[in-house]
Amino acid sequence: MGGSRKHFYKNIPERRPPSDPGFFLNYLLAIDFIEGRITEGNDYRLLDIGFGSLDFLLHMTRHHPNIAGFGCDISDKRIGRAAPLERIDLQVADFNDCHSVYPDGFFDFVLAAELIEHLENTDNLIVESKRYLNKGGYLIITTPNLAAWYERILLLLGMEPLMAEVAYSSRTYGKSWLYKLMGRDASPPIGHLRLFTPAALRELCEYHGLVMVEYSGYYTVDFLPNRLISRFCRNMAQGIFMVFRKP
Repeated sequence: MGGSRKHFYKNIPERRPPSDPGFFLNYLLAIDFIEGRITEGNDYRLLDIGFGSLDFLLHMTRHHPNIAGFGCDISDKRIGRAAPLERIDLQVADFNDCHSVYPDGFFDFVLAAELIEHLENTDNLIVESKRYLNKGGYLIITTPNLAAWYERILLLLGMEPLMAEVAYSSRTYGKSWLYKLMGRDASPPIGHLRLFTPAALRELCEYHGLVMVEYSGYYTVDFLPNRLISRFCRNMAQGIFMVFRKP
């Protein structure tokens, strides 16, 4: 694997979330939040940054004709594969350095699902998302939790956190025996650059003038301890689901 970040993301294999109704819980939380804030007779614009697949946008636009869907991704290959599927506006954009993909105040909702951990310039994502939102619009962010219960255990054992990666060549450095135990010793990297605790994500967004309005944990690996901890102890959940409003 080469050392170029753009090369890595432009060529990373597509990882599609399960199709409706089998969305991962973070997407279900996003759907529930948006559906609770739209009304008939009003039109809305929804942007999915780093959409990966069109499943979420297709679900929202098909179930809600008053929602116009927009998506952007760093991979022109992914844009090319997705573009013929549906009448959704798609753009190529790298949120590490882009500044002018959409007009100011254009969107009611912006979703950045499992994206921020892949960026070097996380400030730019927040600044640009805020600029895109109209007054009272919402930024929805989901990301792995660096303070998840199992990450705390691994750190106590002197191991690299499970979701952390130190190189593009492999994701197993510092925890190779664990991957071998799971039968995934050749597991390819997925490009995690910056991992967040809930407090860090909240403080970053508040620094840029957004107001947190909702916070919960979620899980994508469904086994009992993970499910219970993610549901009842959000600070130690597998993932972070946060929503911020533009004042």
